[in-house]
Amino acid sequence: MAKKSQEREDEARLSYQQGTSDKVYNVYLKQDRQGWVVETEYGRRGGTLTKNFKTARPMDWSSARVVFENVVREKTGKGYV
Repeated sequence: MAKKSQEREDEARLSYQQGTSDKVYNVYLKQDRQGWVVETEYGRRGGTLTKNFKTARPMDWSSARVVFENVVREKTGKGYV
């Protein structure tokens, strides 16, 4: 089955700096063999980043895209840019 033209990997690289806080939060929409996943990595800038999945299992592209956009919206609402 051919990939639809809108189905593509994406990423958002966000950061937050205020006072002594200097954090990064990266969000990735990735395709694996079984579908699409949303992976995050976050932590203090320059430190070891913690990796996490926001999708419990691979899913179709449109569902994963909604998860990706919700994570980005949540973080930008908390001051990440």
